[in-house]
Amino acid sequence: MLIKVNKCEELTSKSGNKYKKVSVELEGGDKREDVAVFSSFSRYSEVKEGDVVEGVVQEKDDAKYGKSFTLADGNLGPKPAGFRGNSNAIAKAQENKSIMIAGFQESKEKGIKIASTFKASVDTAIAEYGKDGGDLEDLFKKWRKYYWDSYDYEELTPF
Repeated sequence: MLIKVNKCEELTSKSGNKYKKVSVELEGGDKREDVAVFSSFSRYSEVKEGDVVEGVVQEKDDAKYGKSFTLADGNLGPKPAGFRGNSNAIAKAQENKSIMIAGFQESKEKGIKIASTFKASVDTAIAEYGKDGGDLEDLFKKWRKYYWDSYDYEELTPF
């Protein structure tokens, strides 16, 4: 249901939550005063004086506080063709998400490869340096190249 907001006042509750107190005109011409709009309403930011929002006005009769009205989402049924979301946009977003996940996975695998080849290179270079001596930096580079080039070798596991 389309609801026209005639008057809008932003308030803060005793508990510190923001809400709006509005006067509205419903589609049939009925008017409601002092309608509460809480931040949980999906179109909360659209509720401004003079604007039209989609929602339902729920009536509540409380013994302590009396009759009150709240603007809520409710079951609004199918939207008119002009308001429907673009299904192509959803498909495109899903495709972009798949591409991003694949990129993150590739980055993760490359990070693992870098870390593991560095560790193996340092360990092997230190072991060879202690045994034969030589330049530690050259040994590291030699073993780093070796481990980097042989990293993707498919090994047959014994079990």
